[in-house]
Amino acid sequence: MAKKFYREEGLEEGRAEGRAQETARITALVSRLVADGREGDLVLLEDPEKLRLLLSEYSL
Repeated sequence: MAKKFYREEGLEEGRAEGRAQETARITALVSRLVADGREGDLVLLEDPEKLRLLLSEYSL
């Protein structure tokens, strides 16, 4: 029983860390787009494929 509890707790911690990392990447991307005068590209963040390409373009 305890093993299952700790496993679930560990999975939730991992998910939370992953969400925090993804939030940091998106925040950095937004900052870089604004700094580069590409505010118009912010609408691309709604499209998962275009978001992936932007993250790759900025090496994030």
